[in-house]
Parts: sequence; structure tokens; C-alpha cells
Amino acid sequence: MLGLSRALSTGVAVLALGGTAFTPAASAFSASATPERVRVRAVEAVRAGEWERLPGLASRVAAGSSALWGISPSGVVQQWTGTGWTLVGDQATRISVSTDGLPWIVRSNGNIFRRTSAGQWQQVTGTGVDIGAGGADNTWTLGSTGGVFRWNGSAWTRTDGSAVRIAAGGGSETWIIDPNGSVYRRSGDRWQQMPGSGLLDIAVASPARVAITTADHDAYLWTGSDWRQLTGIAAVSIAINDKYVYAVDPAGRIWKLGA
Repeated sequence: MLGLSRALSTGVAVLALGGTAFTPAASAFSASATPERVRVRAVEAVRAGEWERLPGLASRVAAGSSALWGISPSGVVQQWTGTGWTLVGDQATRISVSTDGLPWIVRSNGNIFRRTSAGQWQQVTGTGVDIGAGGADNTWTLGSTGGVFRWNGSAWTRTDGSAVRIAAGGGSETWIIDPNGSVYRRSGDRWQQMPGSGLLDIAVASPARVAITTADHDAYLWTGSDWRQLTGIAAVSIAINDKYVYAVDPAGRIWKLGA
């Protein structure tokens, strides 16, 4: 079973089932931070005052194009109404919102459910520890040992790679964080390593809309070639759509940024 290996500092690693190919990167990743700091380079900072605090608390949030969902500190799924949160009465440890605005969740026992348009929770086959819902043909989960699986409409199909976090967006956009804290993007049938390490969480809306948090609780936004730091808060969980970045800080407070 092929795992994810780290790229050399002078290029980009592309992983496939048959082995590892190496191609030069457009620019080498800068590792100017101290070993205790994560090596994600900020190319531009966003003013701290642009963050807006939303009412309520959460352990995690997940965003669709016009929907915001979360998990309360007690583990209950909640939906944003525009002015506050409504509890929908189901427990979850992980949540992701598909392009249709409906969430998929993973419960503490690993069971996976998706929300139907009728407002019901429908269990799907299999178990997982994380979920990335990007659409009917782009929904993924991670197995208990880090295996990466893709939903084929009726079951989960094992793919290559190993991860601790996964996120999916529109089209076929899928990113993972591997057990070493490095970040990879799905490119065809391979995982391509992207800049950055020491990652904690990741969210994807589209190829141009990717956000991460680091082990130092810093938040960053993908520019297409590098990471732009979103200063002003500490972030442990992150979500993104076409207009906003949402973050949860260590105290469970929820923040929104137009970026």
C-alpha cells in the first residue's frame, strides 16, 4: 500500500500507484521558520479587524456556497440560520458540506450519514474518521488507519495515499493532509505535494479557494502558488466558500472573514 512521501525542497513530488515521480517546482518552498514553527510562508497579511465574530460556539464548521453548518461543543450538528444556530439533533465528530448545500457527517463510532433534501439523515455504507464532501462524484472519507476512500455512489473505493484530514470542493478538487502534516492535492490519479507543512486542518471550495490551519493555530488562504496569512485570530478549524473564510478559535468562538 503506497503512502505519501515528502517532496524534496527543490521540487514537487507526484505520487502514483506505481511509484514516485519527481518534477521541478516553479519555486522552492521557503523554510525560513525555526524548527518549532510550521514552515508555511506568508506572502501577504490580512488586517485583523476584518474578522467578524458570529454568535454561538462550535468545535467545527463547514461551509457550502449558501449554507453554513457546524458541530456544537457538545457534539450536536447545528445549522446557521443567518442570525443564530439551530440544533438538528444528531451527534457528529466530523462534518463537510457538499456542493448542494447538504452536509455529510461522521459519528463518534465512525458511521457516516448524509443529509437528504427532505431533512433526514441517511446512513451510507462503511465507516470513517473524516469526511470531504464536494459533490455526488467527489466525496471522500478516511479509514481508521488513514486509508483514502472515494464514494462511487453506492460504496467506498480505496485509492492510493494516507491522510489524517481530507477536504473536497466543486468538480474534482480534493486536498489531504498526510500523517506528517504535509499537504497534497489530487491531480488526475495522483497526489501532488503542495507548499507547506505542520498543517492541522484544511477546507476546499474550488481550485482557487483553499484554506488551512497550522499546528500553531495560524490560518492561511491559497493564492494559486503560495499561502497568504489571515492574521488576527488563532484557528483550530477552518471552512471556506466562494465569499468567506470561517474559523473556530481554541475557545470555540466562530469567526467570519470576507477574503
